Amino acid sequence: MSLSAPSEPREGHTIRTFFEGLTQAGLDELGGIYAEGARFRDPFNEVEGIAAIRRIFADMFEQAPDARFNVREVVGAAPLLYVRWGFTFTPGRAREPWSVEGVSRLALDGEGRIVDHIDYWDPAAGIYERLPLLGPVLRWVRRRLAVD
Repeated sequence: MSLSAPSEPREGHTIRTFFEGLTQAGLDELGGIYAEGARFRDPFNEVEGIAAIRRIFADMFEQAPDARFNVREVVGAAPLLYVRWGFTFTPGRAREPWSVEGVSRLALDGEGRIVDHIDYWDPAAGIYERLPLLGPVLRWVRRRLAVD
């Protein structure tokens, strides 16, 4: 008897394919994955509606045209999925890509479209600690709070 990982639910496969293939040119396809009144929240934004969600992704690609998601795991089944992802991007004048790890909680409607999208990730570790003036202070605070 061999043990294998459970197959990914259909909705999870659709979401994986969409986010891993997301480009600036593909933003017009958001209506196929998000319901019209969908809500989106991350550490920087809280918006409602496809147009507002599109603006967030458009700004992301404007700031970092090479931005890419890599879906590492999809857990659950409709109407609720959790998606663990990696995000890589090269901001501004950075020489090397940065990466962020996070999880999205996705609530789906009866048609499998996202109605509520909440991203959980640590902006301090992913972004703030890399900034020239703020980074050293945050790294010092993190070391002071860590258990020896």
